[in-house]
Amino acid sequence: MSVSRFRTILYTIVAIVAVTGLADATYLTVQALFAAFGYPRAPKFLALTAGAMFLMTLWLLYVQAFLLHAYCRYCLFSAAITFLIAGLLIAVPPSQRRSGA
Repeated sequence: MSVSRFRTILYTIVAIVAVTGLADATYLTVQALFAAFGYPRAPKFLALTAGAMFLMTLWLLYVQAFLLHAYCRYCLFSAAITFLIAGLLIAVPPSQRRSGA
């Protein structure tokens, strides 16, 4: 078996394992995290998590802009998603977040 054929097989196995892990994480998110919204602390935890994500994203954007002088399109996409999550949480009044409406 040639080295390139071995790499192709190895990378295929790695991709299959990664997709399996993604499917497992998605399943656990749907089953556990969405169920957590029945708990009174869940909205506060969500807000704290989104706030930490927002601050980290700001830091990473600073690093890209002023230290590296280069941008990663995947990082910018992640930043956009983080800003969207933060904006949605800011747009929803706290009373509606707690009631689930």
